Amino acid sequence: MASSPPPQGRWESPSRACEGRRALQVAVLPQFIPDGASHFAMGLLLTTVHILIGLMWSAVLIAFARVLHGWLRKPQARRVLDRITGTVIAAFGVRLALAD
Repeated sequence: MASSPPPQGRWESPSRACEGRRALQVAVLPQFIPDGASHFAMGLLLTTVHILIGLMWSAVLIAFARVLHGWLRKPQARRVLDRITGTVIAAFGVRLALAD
């Protein structure tokens, strides 16, 4: 029997959601391990701190979304956010174009 293609716009498996985090842990975190420290223990500690900061950031975003829920559902809010986002992206593009 042929397998069905994965749904569009979704991860194929939950482990794919962590790929960016794993890449960060392998590429960036080792430079913060002091000389003479246990690589496993310090890596585990740094990874735990990284995950906790991510959880706190997610909690802050969720809290703000709950507070601003009514405003965010209005069409006016979408227009304002689209204008802000467009302005920021255009500013980055201009900055990049004028960079040395």
